[in-house]
Amino acid sequence: MKNTRKILSVLLAVVMMLSVMSILGLCTSAQSEKINLDENPIVDMEFTSDVPIQVIENISGAYVQDWQTHEYVWCYALSIDVPGAKLTLTFEDGSTLELFVSHFNNTFMDSDGRPYYVLFEQDVFFDFSSNGWTRDGENYITISYKDLEEKIPVEMIDNPIESFEFTPARPIELVEGISESYERYDADDKAYNYYYLWNIYDASGNRLTVYFNDGTSNVYTLQSINGSIEKKYLDENDNALPYALGSSFGGPAFKDCQDTEHWTAGNTYSIKVLFAGKEQSIPVKILAPKYFPDAPAGEWYADAAAYNAAKGFISGYKDGRFGAADKLQRQDFVVILARIAGADLNSYDSCNLSDVDMSSYYGKSIAWAVANDIIKGYDNGKFGIGDPITREQVATILYRYSGSPDMSDAVISGDFSDISSISPFAINAMKWATVWNVITGKSNGTLAPTASASRAEIATIIMRMDKAGMFD
Repeated sequence: MKNTRKILSVLLAVVMMLSVMSILGLCTSAQSEKINLDENPIVDMEFTSDVPIQVIENISGAYVQDWQTHEYVWCYALSIDVPGAKLTLTFEDGSTLELFVSHFNNTFMDSDGRPYYVLFEQDVFFDFSSNGWTRDGENYITISYKDLEEKIPVEMIDNPIESFEFTPARPIELVEGISESYERYDADDKAYNYYYLWNIYDASGNRLTVYFNDGTSNVYTLQSINGSIEKKYLDENDNALPYALGSSFGGPAFKDCQDTEHWTAGNTYSIKVLFAGKEQSIPVKILAPKYFPDAPAGEWYADAAAYNAAKGFISGYKDGRFGAADKLQRQDFVVILARIAGADLNSYDSCNLSDVDMSSYYGKSIAWAVANDIIKGYDNGKFGIGDPITREQVATILYRYSGSPDMSDAVISGDFSDISSISPFAINAMKWATVWNVITGKSNGTLAPTASASRAEIATIIMRMDKAGMFD
């Protein structure tokens, strides 16, 4: 028991640190003047909520894997996620600041949506912890900051989960030898691939159907937040799983991801999903890599070409070539993106860009992209059918597809000699693309933003993003 508590303490510290680090990378744009806590320290804090915090005994919380033993342990209340939750801070000078819980990243935000830790001169976060909960005892979560402490009552719900059903948003597939893997050796000293599935199953739209003991059920859907490590399931009323209590890892745990056998192409295997003491097996299909004659193994773009072909994103030509050095036209890139997104194109019958032929192979894909603010077209009202797509245009389209995150305080990541040649419309997109390693630059130290993008470059960008879960 003592060792378990020690593991839980270490895991809690690691999870909180990772959560803060991940969110800090996403929330660097606050413009407000920071509060110096040395000059005006926090002297009081009060937590209030519009709804009670309810949990199910031995079910609420999250499985977390101990990095040393690889065993899974159960953690309670790593953080709070309840509608209307508010933390009021009182400072030494008598001023106050109200912070609200964000449903998506388990942190407190001010009324303008700025995270609390960018409002202060110092790095600040509140330590969430729970006591040992029992059905008949006094149950609470403790929020502590330095010598301040706030105890929040917790209501236990006697309605355990009978079963669950996890439905991936898209099939879980790996490409043998190309998907993220490491070489390991078995007991007979034979090499095998150790596949890493972390981003494979973290797809926005994963659905978790929970069946409770009293015969009721509820459906929760994964909300994916800009590549954050957190996997938060919310129901249609924005309540976290289960009931009103969430955690940094809210949802099912994938147990057999880190200890796979030697999976071979053409076969289907399974991983175990654990939740509420139950198990479910999810199939994982292994795809064979297809190396093209003009993209043989060893070339810098060979794996990307094979990966895209196996996933069905970019296929080769009828003559069997990939066409790695060929320039990709604008309409073809949009067709590829719609394919990756799994877009339902049936409802798109018109497009306001004058050169788009809706009867062509690309018509509905462009109409979809325009309707979803992914494509805006040229100033002359045309899309630019037949024009080679440039690297900065690729970055811009992918940036918009990713929700156009605020990059106003970010800078281009990398020492490139031609940053000044980036077109004004693409500056934020190129910041995003370099920060998130979507575009890494050329071997000569340039970004070449206005150069035409080749099929090899496009394939490489898509493989990077897909492996990182950025198309989820």
